Amino acid sequence: DRWGTVLPDGEKFAAKIGPEEFGDVLREHGGPGAEEEFASLMKRMEPLSNAAQALTSMALREDAGAILTLARYPRELFDTLKQGQALNDPFALIMDEMNIQNKFVKNWLDMLCFLLQGLPAAGTMNAVMAYMLADWYRPGVTLDFPKGGSGAIVDALVRGVEKNNKSSVHVRSHVDEILVEEGKAVGVKLSDGSVVKATKAVVSNADPFVTKRLLSKAREAGQTSTEFNDYMDMLTNTDADEGGIPNLKSFIHIHAGIDATGLPTEPR
Repeated sequence: DRWGTVLPDGEKFAAKIGPEEFGDVLREHGGPGAEEEFASLMKRMEPLSNAAQALTSMALREDAGAILTLARYPRELFDTLKQGQALNDPFALIMDEMNIQNKFVKNWLDMLCFLLQGLPAAGTMNAVMAYMLADWYRPGVTLDFPKGGSGAIVDALVRGVEKNNKSSVHVRSHVDEILVEEGKAVGVKLSDGSVVKATKAVVSNADPFVTKRLLSKAREAGQTSTEFNDYMDMLTNTDADEGGIPNLKSFIHIHAGIDATGLPTEPR
């Protein structure tokens, strides 16, 4: 239930989630006023946190069925809609409103924003921080993990696919090309030359740039429509002067697993 934390000056400490020990961290590393500033912020975020956590993610969908699923949670839906625009605003506006001045608190909040979205407070939505702050600093909170480790999540996803007849999951199957015939995606060609045929459609979970590359041969052969080509060009246009979407800054998280045999069971 702790995160190893290294400050810019090289000092290290174990940051425990939950409010019980974080007050000690604020007093030690933030100095006078840090604890009070953070407590005021948490109070200000409370209505946003309640709204961000009101609806279960299972009720959110993009089709007409959303009416049925959301109707089961009228009170929660009202609480969320009441804070609608504020949830979409950048978290930096809340920090400005609360006049956060303590350097440690400001850096800590920026760090949390980066960990969540790879962006500083100015680029992170209130909804993200409202949910995280309420969850991470509630009394008695602990870090949890799936039984069986991360692999258990993958196994569950595979079971969800393979429980349907004729459905299967293929690993180590690099897709080289999406096959198109008469304007319709009919399958994929793998790097080993084999072809997997589609019965209804091909769903690409790759980003627009990779998807466009996988369709490049079909486009060259005239198998994709002009309307579709224009749409893919629009998605991959990064020139803001032409109405495109500029490339955003990116980052990568590396999660390393180690054999914990022989390591201390209690934090030091």
